[in-house]
Amino acid sequence: MNCRMGNILRRRYAVIAGILLAANFGATASAAASDGRWRWEYYTGKGYAICDALYERLRRYRLPDPATPNICAWNAALSYPGFSEPPWEELNPVEHEQLIYRLLRYTAPTAWPEANTRRDVREFIEGGGKVQLWRTHLISDFGSRNHPEIWAPPGPQNVVQLRYPSVSKERDGTSLCPAVPHPNWERGRVFIANDDLTDVHPELGPVGQMLSMMTLVLFRGTPHFLSALATYSITVDRDRANGLTGICDIRYEQR
Repeated sequence: MNCRMGNILRRRYAVIAGILLAANFGATASAAASDGRWRWEYYTGKGYAICDALYERLRRYRLPDPATPNICAWNAALSYPGFSEPPWEELNPVEHEQLIYRLLRYTAPTAWPEANTRRDVREFIEGGGKVQLWRTHLISDFGSRNHPEIWAPPGPQNVVQLRYPSVSKERDGTSLCPAVPHPNWERGRVFIANDDLTDVHPELGPVGQMLSMMTLVLFRGTPHFLSALATYSITVDRDRANGLTGICDIRYEQR
């Protein structure tokens, strides 16, 4: 695995409450949040249009205690009006139940029982989840554990996003931030599927796990990948024809 891919992989955490919630970050925030001295800080991305726009948007809202599980900052970022949707083709989730199952198994822990994945699939479908398809050349480098780079085959890729519906404000913690827009969907998970839409692409390497923790949006017509490292940490990646690259990392931290 090349250094760039390894560094990005190490930045990703498990999904909690619809975003990637870092437990250590929450513990630190709990100890320090009482003095109220918190502000958004750039780790990377200052000067990029998309990063500056998100930074200014996040600063507009009064947010609850960072130690309290919520997706207030995530909703503020996801609802940014400068984002638009890719030209998705909506697939019937029931007709593509096996695809959903294979995608969720691809990202499931090794010891996760198959019965639990089947349950997750049912909950996704019955809860109103969407299966979206966009045929485009999205990713240039599939990555590999054995080679520094594996360039993606030429031509369109079957980009599939599992789109999760929003839940009640009480469940996702956004009742604590009523001024923040509450989109009608919570997040997406992006995959590159095979040609018959039954499984992930057979050549997909570590980049596949990374994509599965990201939501795909367009900014000025260009695909960008939105994700979160913690309750109050927003990141943006994009492919610049040489593999997935992080361009924004904005975090809410103690002054």
